[in-house]
Amino acid sequence: MKNPKKNVTAFVFDNVLPQPWLSREIRKKRIHRRIIKIIKEIIEKELRSLGISGTPVLKTRQIHLLPSSTYRRIFGERTLGFHNPMTDGIYINVGGLSIVELIFLITHEIVHHKSFHRYIYDAISDELHWQRTGYANASIKNDNEYFDLLNEAITEAITNGVLLRNQVSIMKKLGVSESQWKIGHAYYAYPKSVSLLDDIVKRAADHSGYKAVEIWKKIKIGYFTGNMMHLRVIEKVLGRGFLRSLASLDIKIIETKEMSAILRFLERINH
Repeated sequence: MKNPKKNVTAFVFDNVLPQPWLSREIRKKRIHRRIIKIIKEIIEKELRSLGISGTPVLKTRQIHLLPSSTYRRIFGERTLGFHNPMTDGIYINVGGLSIVELIFLITHEIVHHKSFHRYIYDAISDELHWQRTGYANASIKNDNEYFDLLNEAITEAITNGVLLRNQVSIMKKLGVSESQWKIGHAYYAYPKSVSLLDDIVKRAADHSGYKAVEIWKKIKIGYFTGNMMHLRVIEKVLGRGFLRSLASLDIKIIETKEMSAILRFLERINH
């Protein structure tokens, strides 16, 4: 039997496959480094406000800016940014993005990087079986994903919250105008999933005795710490089986559906 006390995180990063396509990586300009530095600072401020410390350290070299052709070939057409917990890297498609779009995109991926990470390692087979990042659970062997929609919605809601609270400061430091921010803010990942998250929080608040802001704070803390006890409150309020149904929702399908259809889904599983 292999050593069951193996450092699983070290095991993950020691077994990363070569990434030869990183030879196409775009060298970061001064503006890119400033954006990354500012975003890291505001996210750390957010974490301190939640009483959280000890999240994964992110170095600028872990963020890789890629040409569109390279990014699409490796990660596909569906996203413009990707945090890979198996390489501890962030990959960004910088083709044609404005400064403000880049700010939103890089913030989203850094929030992913700061989320709770856990790897489930099987000592007998000496293989990884599961990985968890934030609220998302993924099987390494068969590519099954659970709570992906919830995790992306929470990531985007945190992203928008920290950028909104720090908008004036960011604009001043980077020389961004109001009109540039407004146009760039049109980049909004997973809008229907975020709306669904908002509805879940409001429904839980309406029936639990907690305020929506309290529930949202618990959700954010759980995202970064792995503490999921608050989900029991949501399950109790919204009905047995709600979380199981939410875990199975496909984010690609949800983002193509009308919100009325999504809310009907919620009504169905709540009664």
